[in-house]
Amino acid sequence: MSTRTLHALVLAALTAPAVVAAAAVPATLTHQGRLYDSAQVPVTGTVDVVFAIYDTAGATVPVWSELHHLTFDSGYYSAALGSIVAFPPGLFEIGRAHV
Repeated sequence: MSTRTLHALVLAALTAPAVVAAAAVPATLTHQGRLYDSAQVPVTGTVDVVFAIYDTAGATVPVWSELHHLTFDSGYYSAALGSIVAFPPGLFEIGRAHV
């Protein structure tokens, strides 16, 4: 086996896991936090919460949003964003054109 062939095989072996890892990126983002009411008391119970992503700071229309029915425990919550409405392709790409 030539050195060139060996280098090509090593390069292929090293880059193959990166391709598999890129394909396995989850389609959701976990968002966790704690919510307090206006009296600084942690929220409890179930609350409808809309999560949204905007393409600029002053935008009034989101490029993505979804509604979650969250159960708060002493103010703590967790939501799998993208589990109800899929994120648009390329939403998180650096330098992406505004939608």
